[in-house]
Amino acid sequence: MSDLKPATKIDPNVWYQLTEAAVDDYEGDFVSSLQPVAQDDDLHVWPAKGINAFWQFQPIGDKPGRYAIRCSKTTTQKQLSVCYRPDVKVENRRTHACLLDSDGTDAQHWDVASWGANDTYRLINVKNGTDYYLDCVPNGPVFLSPNHEGYQSRQHWLMTSVKDVDDAAYSTVFSEDSSSTSHPMTTSASTSESTASDSETYTSGTSEAESSSADSSNNKGLSSGAIAGISIGATLAVVALALLAFFLWRRKKRNDQTPNTVGSLESTDEGNNLPMPVSPVPVYNSTRASEKLDSDPPSIQEMSHEQAPIELSAEQRHEMG
Repeated sequence: MSDLKPATKIDPNVWYQLTEAAVDDYEGDFVSSLQPVAQDDDLHVWPAKGINAFWQFQPIGDKPGRYAIRCSKTTTQKQLSVCYRPDVKVENRRTHACLLDSDGTDAQHWDVASWGANDTYRLINVKNGTDYYLDCVPNGPVFLSPNHEGYQSRQHWLMTSVKDVDDAAYSTVFSEDSSSTSHPMTTSASTSESTASDSETYTSGTSEAESSSADSSNNKGLSSGAIAGISIGATLAVVALALLAFFLWRRKKRNDQTPNTVGSLESTDEGNNLPMPVSPVPVYNSTRASEKLDSDPPSIQEMSHEQAPIELSAEQRHEMG
C-alpha cells in the first residue's frame, strides 16, 4: 500500500519499545520487544522482560516520515540497517534487519508510515524499495518481506514511549556525500515534526535578522572608523611635516656656522704652526754637574769702590803682535 500517511509525529527525543501486532497490542504492557541478541547478528522480537532494548527515531532528509533508527544498546555507533544472508533456505527471507556501523547510506534510512486507526506502523527500507516490508519470522529473525497481500499482522509494528533520550549525541545523524564518505550533521530534537518546523523557522528568521543587524552595525562602524582614521592620519602628517621642516632648518643653520668655526680654528693654529726659537743649551755634562754639586759654591766678592783705576806705565804696555 503506497497511499499510507507518513508517520511524522514520532518524537526523536524519546526511547520507544518496539514490537509487532502478532504478539502484542495496546491494551496492556508489551510482553515482547525488538532486540539484538548475543547468539547472532540478527534482530528478534523476543520476550521483553529484563531486556532494555529501546529505539530512537531520528528524522533525516527532507522527506516526511524518513528516519535513522538507533538502539539503546549500541548507541549512535550503529543504526538499523539490512544484511543479506545467502545461507537462508527461503530466498525471499534472505534480507534481514541488522545493526551496522553508522554510515548514513540508504540501507540505514527507513520510511515509516501509519497503517491507520490502530496506531500501528509500516517500515520500509529505502535501499530495498517499497516492495519489501519489515516482517518477522515466528520465533525467528526480523526480515524484509515481499509478501504483503492481505493483512499481515507481523508487518504491523507497535511502539510505546519508555523515557526521554536527553542526550545531545543522539541529535547527530550521518549523511552520505557523493564520494560515499560519511560525516555527522547535527539536527535538533523536538517533540513533534510541527514543533521542530516552527522552531526551525523561528531560528532561521532570528538568524537572518541578527545577520542583517550585524551587517548594518558593521557598516556604520566602518564609516566612523574611516573618519577617525582620516583625522588621525591628517594630524600625524602635519606633525611629520613640522618635524621635517625643523630638522632641515636646524641642519642648514649648522652648515652656515661650520666654515667660520673652521676658519677661526685654522687662524688660531697658524701661530702654533710657526717654528719656536730654540736657545742654545750647552750639553749637559753629568760629571761636571756632579762635581759642582759636590763642591761648595764660590763666594761672590765685590770690588772695593775705593780703588781707582790705575794707568799702566809705558814700560808695562805691550803691543799685541
